[in-house]
Amino acid sequence: MDPASGVGGSGYDLAVPLILLVIMISMGMELVLSDFKRVLELPRATVVGLLGQMVVLPGIGLAFAHWPGFSPEVAIGVVIITACPGGATSNIFSYLARANIALSITLTSLSSVICFATIPLWIDLGLSLFGGAMEADASGLRLPFGATAAKLLVVTLLPVTIGMAIRARWPAFSERVRTPLRRSMVILMAASVAIIVGSEWENVVDDFETAAGGAFALVSGMLGLAYVLARVARLDVRDSFTISIEVGLQNGALATMIVVSLLGRPELIVFPGAYALLSFLPVTVWTIALRRRIGVEGPRETWS
Repeated sequence: MDPASGVGGSGYDLAVPLILLVIMISMGMELVLSDFKRVLELPRATVVGLLGQMVVLPGIGLAFAHWPGFSPEVAIGVVIITACPGGATSNIFSYLARANIALSITLTSLSSVICFATIPLWIDLGLSLFGGAMEADASGLRLPFGATAAKLLVVTLLPVTIGMAIRARWPAFSERVRTPLRRSMVILMAASVAIIVGSEWENVVDDFETAAGGAFALVSGMLGLAYVLARVARLDVRDSFTISIEVGLQNGALATMIVVSLLGRPELIVFPGAYALLSFLPVTVWTIALRRRIGVEGPRETWS
């Protein structure tokens, strides 16, 4: 495949964007306008969570990308996944862990709006650092802020807004489909990654083992670090866990969309793909640990 030609002509140039569109609309159907107002009710936790998502994690990702064993493609993939804030999956884990669902949804809501401005800055920095060393030279590949922010508004905020509008306009229909959609998100995400990795196997096979080890280390490390930072900020156990999930479990769907639709460089999927496939193991262990700490009879908010 000619890198300059993007993804045209491949088997996934239609399937993957459609899958990701469904995921983003599904995420929007989990939100209501009042979710954005909770920032006033949870100011300190919200600030700590947003700083962790938008500043701490991408900064650590940029440093982690310099790991000596990483190829340039893997390094750029690290930057891409750490630039993408958590999606609706983090809300599900917060629910299962009996954590602070209101805080989780608040952070998801705000980050889904803010990320269109922060993602181009972090990814463009990663491309400038590692793009020239790629086998298919990407030194001239950039994500100009204005154009990229506009595209991200279309591929992230617009489908999320559509999902919110569906919930507001047809609440009964939304109530019926939200649970099956929520349960299918992981399957849809795995399907999109599998399609891309399968189509680009020759490009990613050499790096997949390294990327898998790096992805597991990154998500595990960020879960612990975010929890510690939240505790240092004097947040309680439930809020600290919620923030650790929001920071530690990144939006693989959005990272995939950036690789396919904005960059047109599917060979960069190796690290986001490994991350999407492996991140659920440490997050599941972390979730079980918190449930035991809070206790079976601990407080639990309902999923509205």
